[in-house]
Formats: sequence, structure tokens, C-alpha cells
Amino acid sequence: MEVPRIYLLGNLELRRGQRRLPDPPSESAKWLLAAVLLAQGGFLHRYRLSAEFWPQLSAAAARSAFDREYWRLREYCRSIGLNPDDFFCSDSNLIGLGVKARHWLDVGQLRQALADTATVAAELAGDDLVAAAAAAVALYRGDLLQRCCDPWCVAQRQSLQMGLLHLLEFLMRAAMARGQWRTALARGRQVLARDARRSYIYAELAQCQAALDSRPTLVAGHAA
Repeated sequence: MEVPRIYLLGNLELRRGQRRLPDPPSESAKWLLAAVLLAQGGFLHRYRLSAEFWPQLSAAAARSAFDREYWRLREYCRSIGLNPDDFFCSDSNLIGLGVKARHWLDVGQLRQALADTATVAAELAGDDLVAAAAAAVALYRGDLLQRCCDPWCVAQRQSLQMGLLHLLEFLMRAAMARGQWRTALARGRQVLARDARRSYIYAELAQCQAALDSRPTLVAGHAA
């Protein structure tokens, strides 16, 4: 059986192959699944999650709500062919992904591209790295869990927004180094569409445009 593909960028969506799987049974179950996935294999404290998810409730009521949603999430996993005892690892205090949790995660691909490009100058990047960065950017269908306004999500959303800008700048400069001026212009414009305050990008775009504008003259000079 194919592993589920889980998308958190934009709205939460699960797929197996070409088939979209049913959504988790409630908004709370969606956010709980997302929080566990975003922990990158780490463990989260149940009491802290309870307080963050249900701040309007008493500690006891929030813990009860957490236990109910976790049970519903486990039943949901069974309904889509995942063994919850493999997918989750939990005890009375902690919850996280199990070591046998097989899945593909769009945020994981983005984070891997960020790690891979963090120590390599864009001008020196190989074709495989540039392709991987471009593939990660293509997965960015929208901001992380864009319907979720909870503080735990907003902080991670902002981090991934900054990560996207890093990858776009990386791809712009990699294209410039290859003389791919139109691609570089497109990437730079994507950066500015998301953050127009990055004034240094304008100078790099001007460099790209100047290179494009000079092409006919260079070609004519060579022909002469």
C-alpha cells in the first residue's frame, strides 16, 4: 500500500496515490495531527497541547478534550488504513510520531531543501540541488494551515514563510549564475510579491534586466 501524502501547506489534505483521503473528523483533530507532524519526530507534552488548543477551558476539561480528540484521530487513522499504534507514540504525558510512521510530508520536503541549501552558495549549486529547491517551492500551495489562527501554528507559519523567501532568493541567484535571466527575474519578482521591503532584490533584478537588454547588441556584435 502506498504511503499517505500529507499536505499542510495551504489547507490540510491527505492523499494516497491519486485519491484524496477523507479529512480528519474535526478541526481539533486536524490541528492535533498537524502539530505532531510538525514536531519533526520530537515529542509534545499533552498538558501543553491541551492548554494551547483549549485555552478557554479549565486544565481538567482541556485534558479531557485532548483525550477525546486523540481517540477520534486514532480511529480516523484506522479508517484510512493506518495503524495508530505504529503512526503515533504516546504515553500519559507525551505524544509524537511512532518510529514506524510511514508517510510523505510537504513541509518535510521544504525543510529538507532549506537544510540542503543553507551551506551552499547559490552560484555554486549543482543542478540536482537547484532542481530539489525548485520542487520544494512548487509544493508551497499556500501558507501553513492557512485556516488555523492558533499561536502555535502562526509561529511555524512565519518560519516557513521566511524559508520560502530563502529558497526563492537561492533560485534567483542560481539562475543568474547560469545566465538564465528570465528565470531569475521571475524568481526575484516572486520574492518581492511576498516581501517588497527587500530593497536589495531590486538591484539584482535591474542587473538581470540589463543583461537581457544587452543580448541583441552582443549577438549583433558577434555576428559582425
